[in-house]
Amino acid sequence: MWCSVGVGIMERTANHPALDPPSWHRVEQLTGDASARRYSRLRAASGSTAILVEYPRSVRARLPQDLEVLDWCRDRGLKEPAVFARDLVAGRAILEDLGSHDGEMPMA
Repeated sequence: MWCSVGVGIMERTANHPALDPPSWHRVEQLTGDASARRYSRLRAASGSTAILVEYPRSVRARLPQDLEVLDWCRDRGLKEPAVFARDLVAGRAILEDLGSHDGEMPMA
C-alpha cells in the first residue's frame, strides 16, 4: 500500500488509523538533531499527526540502518516510534509522533 505525503508517494509499512485517509500536510519544521536529517510534523485532515524524517543524499544510505535500529530496540521492549511509511530511494520515512517534548527538555 502507498500513502501520499505532499512530498511524494511512500510505501506503507503499518496499518494505522493515522494513515486513513493516507494524505498528510506539512505543518511544522522541527529542530533536528546533530545529523543532516530534517524533520517535519505532518497533519492529516482527521487531526492525526506524524513525523516526516528526510535524509539528504549525503546520508541517505543510513535510512535502512536507522530503521533496523528502531526495530531492534522495539524488539527488546524499548519505546520507539512506529514506522508508518518509507521511501528508501528518496530517503524519507513517516514515523509515529511521540509528542512535542524532546528528550533534552527534562534535563534543562
